[in-house]
Amino acid sequence: MNTNERKKICPRCGTEFGCCTENCWCSELPNIMPLVHNEDCLCYDCLKMEIDKKVEQVG
Repeated sequence: MNTNERKKICPRCGTEFGCCTENCWCSELPNIMPLVHNEDCLCYDCLKMEIDKKVEQVG
């Protein structure tokens, strides 16, 4: 586990996952999702699903 990793719970599906301030897994995905005020990070599956929806809408 990364020393700056925090455990979080996905607000969409309830999955527990690790979140880092540096070199986080989410940096491997396209950075196209806006930050939403008062909403926490999404787990990998939920973030990937949201990115895929956004790409489908644009393309």
